Amino acid sequence: MQSYKTIMDGSTVNYYEYGDKNNHTIVCFHGLAGNGYYSFTEITVLLENDFHLIIFDSPGHGETSSFNNESDYLFSKLAMWYQRMIQHVVSRPFYVMGHSWGADLALHYT
Repeated sequence: MQSYKTIMDGSTVNYYEYGDKNNHTIVCFHGLAGNGYYSFTEITVLLENDFHLIIFDSPGHGETSSFNNESDYLFSKLAMWYQRMIQHVVSRPFYVMGHSWGADLALHYT
């Protein structure tokens, strides 16, 4: 596991990568009450040998900065934020996987 921080729109974004970057990539969205690391820790050991996993801390969770405006947390706006973030980090086709609230976010994103 590697932990990374990047800056987008002047805010810190934290994410984790597991597995070989040459494998198919899965981008993971965590639930409302968690963060990327704790929401997916148990499943990463089952997937990291066959996939490249990218797990973001959503805004206001884990080590990712919060949004300034409450309206920025609408699923439609979060999906657009993730689109920009994913384009910044992922350079090839990928799958999405969401847990709990993150599953709804994955539906809005796709």
